[in-house]
Amino acid sequence: MLAAPRHAAAWSGESGGTQNCVMEGAPARVPNEAAQADAAREERAARLAAGLPGGDAPANPSDDLYVRMDDAPEEDEDEEYISENDDGIVFLEDGPDDAAPPDDDGSDGDMMEEEEEEEEEEGDGEAAMGGAEELSDMAVFTFSEHKDPVYSVATSPVQADGMPALIASGAGDDLAYLWSNDPQVPPRKLEGHADSVSSCSFSDDGKYVATCGLEGVVKIWDVSTASHVADLEGPGDSVDWGCWHPKGPVFLAGSSDSTVWMWNAPKAACMMVFSGHADAVTCGGFTPDGKKVYTGSADCTVKLWNPKTGAATTTFGKGDQGETFQSAVTSVSAAKGAPMLLSGAVDGKLLLLHRQTGKVVGRLEHHKDSVETVAFAHDPAMGASGSMDNDVAIWDLNTLRLRVTCRHDEGVNHILWHPSEPQLFLTGSIDGIVRLWDCRTGEEVRKWTGHRDCCLSLALTADGKHVVTGSDDATAKMFSLV
Repeated sequence: MLAAPRHAAAWSGESGGTQNCVMEGAPARVPNEAAQADAAREERAARLAAGLPGGDAPANPSDDLYVRMDDAPEEDEDEEYISENDDGIVFLEDGPDDAAPPDDDGSDGDMMEEEEEEEEEEGDGEAAMGGAEELSDMAVFTFSEHKDPVYSVATSPVQADGMPALIASGAGDDLAYLWSNDPQVPPRKLEGHADSVSSCSFSDDGKYVATCGLEGVVKIWDVSTASHVADLEGPGDSVDWGCWHPKGPVFLAGSSDSTVWMWNAPKAACMMVFSGHADAVTCGGFTPDGKKVYTGSADCTVKLWNPKTGAATTTFGKGDQGETFQSAVTSVSAAKGAPMLLSGAVDGKLLLLHRQTGKVVGRLEHHKDSVETVAFAHDPAMGASGSMDNDVAIWDLNTLRLRVTCRHDEGVNHILWHPSEPQLFLTGSIDGIVRLWDCRTGEEVRKWTGHRDCCLSLALTADGKHVVTGSDDATAKMFSLV
């Protein structure tokens, strides 16, 4: 399963043409400055990869790759969770789990009644993406090196003030690129995959980027040099998603062969294989504190795993407690600051799950088609779900009630909460439009057009000033939030 919407409409459009990187207002290059320009570009690329405004290299990390977890909210200040010794990275003994969940006292919260869906009008020939002449391109930068749909975009967590963002993109052309919105810095091609690149992501320190291929291989790259570091092998089928540990060079990936793999990425050393699902592992990740692994599968279950032992500590299974999924799980989100999971499935159902007790807290019903994306708000007492029924639903998770809906023209496959405005969130949709919404009222605050086909991926830059998108039109775009 690709890192793309699971709806047929997501694949119906033709890929757009390709061109060089374009940034509005970019100055023309002068041919006789080529030698100086090449040297300047190399210097800027090195600075950008290091996240520095100047030319100095960043301080080297400690040789033993010692990893501290002192900023995890539920742990003691001096507690460690993963570290590296002569045998490689190891997970230390479990400490206390996340903070207590929001009170579920059944009290009535401020709830906005669900607005009645307005009757859709017959169009006058202008479809949601209706023709290039109807849609202005609002992107401040367009990356057009890919030849096929861009399934994944990721942004480096390292970005100095005033410096351009560093972005990774992966596509159906079997290629990934490292690029920025600085037209003076040439894109760097990451090649070697034998099938589509379904996912790409940066390590927490920005030193590495991982690309996942549908041939079943994860490749690790050094960001500063764009050089290949390691191949992570083992899965017997496509690798559909991957993510880094929040505090160390440990990479987790889920496969269509029903397994999940965890490696010491720079050393290409397998640390654990999580086996127990009976079908493709469609989604997953590390909990925000890094203590547990969670996964969702097409076998209609969500599992929690101990990364040290590889054991499944909790399974929310089909038919258990009469409240769990009856269809394939498509998306799972872990709350920060509360031991909760929010999960969605193909049949449109959502479940709120408690990671400590292993119980289903409640079932959320509204959607009439597949739930493609779920996300906790900054306050874990609120969550959002996006569906192929064209709705985003905002939920009060204390009362398990629907607060408001945000109606789109087509299906919704991505939700990102605004980095600094907790009441605002962004969505990506099958119509190719990025929208900004107010969760209190359900009103559309702003939208950005430019893509000619569905949006497949969203990412925010580290400075919170731009959103980056990947599309079925074979382009990646950057839109300004300020």
